[in-house]
Amino acid sequence: MIRVVPLEAFEEPDLRFACDALFKAFGVGTVVTEPAELPRIEELDGGLPAAELVKAALAPRGIADDVTLFLTRRRLSQAKGPHGAPPTHGFAAYDGDRAIVTTALFGKLAELSEEFQKRLAKQAVHEVGHLFGLHACLEAKCSMGPPWTELYAQHVEPTLCNFCREKSEKRLQLARA
Repeated sequence: MIRVVPLEAFEEPDLRFACDALFKAFGVGTVVTEPAELPRIEELDGGLPAAELVKAALAPRGIADDVTLFLTRRRLSQAKGPHGAPPTHGFAAYDGDRAIVTTALFGKLAELSEEFQKRLAKQAVHEVGHLFGLHACLEAKCSMGPPWTELYAQHVEPTLCNFCREKSEKRLQLARA
């Protein structure tokens, strides 16, 4: 089960669209839970530290295989690398059970617009893909592509390429066994 947990208020149609995209991508039941309280974490480099936020947020769990996707409007940050701080569209504990997506970098996309819903869904599929063991993908239309690239923004449909879909299906079959 994929549990989608808003940390702020989101419009119901936006949440529904993201859940539908997650179900289509992974074939796993998806449910929106009650909004959770944003943990009190100090901002760094103009955003909330994504890794700390994912660890600190309270995740509702039903069974051990459940994964949780938090949604926020707040800007996220990650540790600086050799080229500075990367733009942070989301964060997932790779092969873990928690991830987060932010809409802070969506620019001027209006909520309830088709573009906003597709971008939210695509980013949700991307982060949940990391939870299911998927790496970055070079296929231009795949949601597992790097979110900061121009190609990612051009192809807004929340889909997985055949390779990523097959890999995630194998991973989910192993989890069920």
